[in-house]
Amino acid sequence: MATLTLIGEPFPDAEAAVHAEAARELTRAVAENAPRGCSARLLVAADRTAPVFENARASTERLPLNSAILPVLWRAGVTARPLDGEMVHAPTPMIALRTRGDHDVSQTTVMVPHALAWLAPEAMGSANARQYRAFV
Repeated sequence: MATLTLIGEPFPDAEAAVHAEAARELTRAVAENAPRGCSARLLVAADRTAPVFENARASTERLPLNSAILPVLWRAGVTARPLDGEMVHAPTPMIALRTRGDHDVSQTTVMVPHALAWLAPEAMGSANARQYRAFV
C-alpha cells in the first residue's frame, strides 16, 4: 500500500494558517481520489488540533514535538530519518530533509509558495526571511 505523507506544519509566517488548511484539504482530496490500496497521512505537531477525516484512507499522525521547536530540529535534518523511504509532500519549505544515497526510494516534493524572503524580506521580517531562505 502506498501512502503519501503530507506535512501539516507550515512555515511559521503570516500565511501559516492558510497553508495548514491547504495541507488538510490536500489530504482529504488525495484520500478521496487515490487508487485502491493508497492513502494519505497528515503529520501535525503535538500542540496542534488533529483533524478528523471521514474517509478511512486519510489519517492524522501527531509528531512528538510542539510546533515551536520543529523549525529548529527540521532545519538540522536530524529528524528526517523516520521519513526515509516514503513519499512526502510539504506545502511550504518547512520539512525535515537530509542527503540520501543513490538507491534510496524516498520521494519528496516541497512547494515554495512565494519569494518574499529574497525579493521583499522586510515584508516577512528579517529573522523569518533568513529562516525561510535557509529551508529553501
